[in-house]
Formats: sequence, structure tokens, C-alpha cells
Amino acid sequence: MQLFTTFPDDLPADTDLRTFLSHTALIISSSQHEAATALLRQQFYRPPQQKSPPLLKRAAYHILRRGPRFSPDEKIPASSLRRILILRHDGLGDYILTTPLLQWLKQAVPHAEIDVLTSQRNDFLAALDPHVSLHVPIYDRPQFHYSFLHAHKLLGKRRYDLVFAIVMSKMTRQAVIARSLAPEADYVTILNCSSAALHGQVFHRQVANQPWQQHWCEAFYSTGPATIEPGAPIQMMPPLWVPHLPSAEENIRLFLRTYGLSSETGRTGDGASGQPYVVFNLSAHDQERSLTYEQALSTCRLLRERFPHYALVIVSSPVHRTMGERLAEYLGPPVYYYHNTFLEMIPLLNHARWVITPDTALVHVAAAQKVPVIGLYHRPPTVCEWFPYQTLFQIVLRCDPRGLCTVAPEAIVAAAEQLERALHRPPATAE
Repeated sequence: MQLFTTFPDDLPADTDLRTFLSHTALIISSSQHEAATALLRQQFYRPPQQKSPPLLKRAAYHILRRGPRFSPDEKIPASSLRRILILRHDGLGDYILTTPLLQWLKQAVPHAEIDVLTSQRNDFLAALDPHVSLHVPIYDRPQFHYSFLHAHKLLGKRRYDLVFAIVMSKMTRQAVIARSLAPEADYVTILNCSSAALHGQVFHRQVANQPWQQHWCEAFYSTGPATIEPGAPIQMMPPLWVPHLPSAEENIRLFLRTYGLSSETGRTGDGASGQPYVVFNLSAHDQERSLTYEQALSTCRLLRERFPHYALVIVSSPVHRTMGERLAEYLGPPVYYYHNTFLEMIPLLNHARWVITPDTALVHVAAAQKVPVIGLYHRPPTVCEWFPYQTLFQIVLRCDPRGLCTVAPEAIVAAAEQLERALHRPPATAE
């Protein structure tokens, strides 16, 4: 059985991707991503169907509805805004993808206070974000949690003018949160065509996006310029942001020195002292995006065989720490396991030659620092909307209900070889 194929070279034009990806991995390079996503969209995407919402949901939206303060047909002048609230109570990667919007808002409305309703997972990022005035976490689960009472106590008295509701799930919950924390504000979200009429009863502005064609960081960012008229020309689409702490940098440099690893990436031909390394992440917070021990072991062995000049630093989610330590102990130097805070993961990735990861949070951390990525994906929409943004990458896509445990190690290493060749390839010159 064929373990993997590369798009588009080895993929017949009439391939049924649903069947093909159930047993074979597809490798997609950043240079071919646009063409690949067009094919994925053609074969997998189905326009959302209009559905009649349940009676209880219709009643909830009817109760929550309120007319807008500002005309929805016109952009809101920046001078009319004093406080803005962002609903971002979900994941680490989601927060990172929202940082272009936060930066833009700080430039567009410099006098306004920008607050963020965070989750217990991403609140520490908001705490370090210079563009945020106030951040309050809630426990990010569907059921009611007492942490919301604390958030309501702190944020409910802030009298917001505008709320960006960009957690794109459980929209009735987002409507309740927006209405509870900011009863006098206008509410902005991203258009969901199947529920536009229902959502429009509460959300005064629904900004259009392009499903399966637009990265989510662009969709989040677009809500700002679509809603607010800045008082002066400003930078469009700022880059992704991640915090760089001197203490985290110092700890990583100590780790690298301890094992004789280089803090220079080698991606630009810089004279590195020490052995360059690559980062191999074993897992995400869910089992579907986690590798098995045998799979990871085979991948590590192949990586050491194909790239003997690189050390290998293994990382993982806390749940898989024992597995990572066991792998590093079994394989021995130059294979090492590193586990500490997420903030130290940022400089660890920044100094790496490239990164292999099934976790999109680390995909976005690497992309924010222009570190090349080999992303492991198991769902076509994520390939189209959550890919490594504006950095060199290879994607390994395998669609199997069991998750990424079915991806062949040979496919991961083949993607690494293609990425390495792309790094050595001289840039194209204009004629």
C-alpha cells in the first residue's frame, strides 16, 4: 500500500480524495497550498444548509435582541469608541491568531481601552500583551461555570461601546455573554451563512469571510477594518505576535548550552556554534492529534538516519510527558526531551531549524517567528484555514477517523526532506 504521495506531482487528476486520504497521506508544500486547498474545497466543502433553529434558541435570541447604537450601514468613527471587549475564551492558538486584530485596534483607536475575556488556557498571553488593557479568564467549557460571575463583576461595569464575539462556536452562549457583559454595546461577529438571520437579531454586524479559502487570522482581523473608521491612516494587517520573555530566553539558552545545541538556526547560513536541532512535538491536547509511542519512535529513528547532523528535541503535551521522556532515554543523545512552560516553548521553537507538530498552537507559535513547519493534519478544513501563516511549510494530511496515529513515519520524514530542500533552494530572482 502506498504510504504517502506529494501534491500535485504524484496525484492523478481524477483522484477521489475522500477515499484516497483514508489510506494514504498527502504532502502539501507552502508553494502548492493554494492549488491543494482549491482541490480540497472542491471535493470536501459543502455550503451550509439553512436550518430552522429550535424553538428554545429562537426564543433566546428574541429575548437578547436589541437595536444598534451605531448605524450598521456605516463604519463606526474611532472617536466614538472608549472601550472595546474581545471575546477570546478558547485556545492558545486562537489568541495568537487574534493578535493582528488587537494590534490594529490599538492603532485605530489609540485612546480606547481594549479588554479581553480569555480562558484559563490563554489568559497568560493576554497578561503579557501590551495591546490589552484588562483581561479576565473564564473556564472554557459549555456548561455554566462560577468563573463567569467573577468576570461579570469585573467587566460588567466597564460600559463597553463595542464587542467582538469571535469565538466561532456555541453562538447562543456568545450572545448571552456579550449581552450580559456589555448590555449597551454593539456586537460584531463573523458571518455564518446558515444562521445569519438568527444571529442578526443579536449581532448588529456580521462580517463576511471565505470558508475554506481564508486563514482564520485574516477572518478575525477583517472584523476590525470592516467595523471601525480610524481617524488616520494606519498599518494594515499587523503580523502575528507572541511574547518574548528574557527569562524564558535565558532558560532555553541554558538548556541548549547544557547539551551542546546551537542557538543559531542555520536557516540563513549563520555560523552556528553547537549542533543545530529540530523540534518534534508528539501531541496536542486531544488524542486524535497525538502520535503513538511506536509511531514516534520510528519517526525519530528515520529522522536521525536522514538528518544525522541535527539533534532532535522532543516536546509534548503534559499528558504525553512520560512518553517523551521514555523516547529520549531509549534513543539517547542527541535526542532530548524538553518540558516546561509554554512561554519557554516560544524561544525553543525560535532557535530550531524547523518544527514538526500536530498541534496548531505550536504551528502558530512557529509561524509568528517565521520558523519553518511540518504540520500534521487530519481534517481538510484545518489545512485550508489553520495552516502555518506566512512561513515556509509542509503539511501532511491523512483523513482517518482514528486520527493522526495512522500517519506513516515515512510520510513525516519525506515532508521534512522536502522542507529541507526548500530551505537550501536559492530564492527566485526577477527577470
